[in-house]
Amino acid sequence: MDSILPAIDIELETVLEDFDEGIAENTITPVGKSLKFNFIEKKFVFEDGKNIRIEAEEEIKQWITLLLVSYKDKYKVYKDTDFHCNIEDLIGQKPTPYIISEFEREISEAVITHRFISSIENFSITYEKRTLTVTFTVILKDNTTLSIMQIYKKK
Repeated sequence: MDSILPAIDIELETVLEDFDEGIAENTITPVGKSLKFNFIEKKFVFEDGKNIRIEAEEEIKQWITLLLVSYKDKYKVYKDTDFHCNIEDLIGQKPTPYIISEFEREISEAVITHRFISSIENFSITYEKRTLTVTFTVILKDNTTLSIMQIYKKK
């Protein structure tokens, strides 16, 4: 009995194998354009009337920064997506061991969803007056490391 699946031409099969071998799992390949965003001024950055493009590590850092200020269901654009980090309720609290572990868990679970990120290390929280500073190191799948620092000020 013939198969209901179409037969693949040997030449096409070889091309597909060569294609698969050429894509390393730990290669970081950009997807489309990413534009530089100033989170303090809340606007895109322009130079000579044109948007500034960013790539690779800067793009991932910007993605992480946006993720860390996007709380679940707070913004309609991210509603019903996994793009959020639920730390808003933890920001105003004194960093007890429980709060620190919750920060680390929430941030790690959110950040690790990026397809180029392998793990997070060196997580640290400092609390001074009304300012909470979170720092950690992100390990990318190509073993590049990125230092991340996010500052939260209690209103």
